[in-house]
Amino acid sequence: MPDIARGWALCFIAVANIMLYLHGREYGMRQKIVPDTTADQIVTFLTVALVDARVYPLFALLVGYGVARQLATRDRGVVRWRGIGLVLFGAVHGILLFAGDVLALYGILTLVLVGMRRVTDRTLLIVAAILLVPTALTQGVAFVAGTPAALVAAGFASATTCPTGVVFSVVHVATGPFGGLGYALLSLAVCQSRCFMKSRPARALSAVGQRSLTCYLLQSLIMVPLLPAWTLALGAELDATSALLAAVLTYAITMLVALALRRSGDAKPAEQLLRAIAQRGQRRREARSGAIANAVT
Repeated sequence: MPDIARGWALCFIAVANIMLYLHGREYGMRQKIVPDTTADQIVTFLTVALVDARVYPLFALLVGYGVARQLATRDRGVVRWRGIGLVLFGAVHGILLFAGDVLALYGILTLVLVGMRRVTDRTLLIVAAILLVPTALTQGVAFVAGTPAALVAAGFASATTCPTGVVFSVVHVATGPFGGLGYALLSLAVCQSRCFMKSRPARALSAVGQRSLTCYLLQSLIMVPLLPAWTLALGAELDATSALLAAVLTYAITMLVALALRRSGDAKPAEQLLRAIAQRGQRRREARSGAIANAVT
């Protein structure tokens, strides 16, 4: 399930990110250009209501799941260095390619989770139960609460005062995690189908999900040379609808690359580099600890 969820969610990530590259026109709510046509209004509405601040929480949930599995099978030091590696990836990605990077944030989340490893199962279960009850009762909150901001951003409604716009935006972001959890449950439900899991779409999504870091970075490598004002500045020419199509095309390219990598020896370039950073960091730490122990004795 995690690979499938990461696989399709990266398409939504491409849609969310490409909208931030549009420029040269008036901006509305949620950093979206003011739509000029009905098609653009619909695209902007759907993007804000279903994508913005809703897909990244899904990835955060998957990061937490992955860290828990790694801590159960690997040395804690390796997982910690994996978090440090993500912070380094995020710093380079954010400085050179995309200022909206989230890899560094996920790296920090990994380090926090590693530090919580000694928390007892009883405490974790109590905290999980406390969080689960309101979540279970408010599954639709993310989509309902995201509607006002989406309506304003799309031009279907107006926030007549600045405070109103701020309130809509705050409510929209605050309810994002509910959307992420809802998408996770939807992915889990779809993956229960054996027929789907044996299908070509499932294999393609899995190939992307297994290389989510590679494909995420590849999206930026495709978009940055084309869209920003400091490169070819095509972001000034695209409207919301054409940007949506460009995002889907970008995702399709990353899927083809992922499938090609799987066929050619199951390569995972960014993931393998991250694993090498984690393993090297842990070996150096162990060597340093051994040297200190020998010096003391």
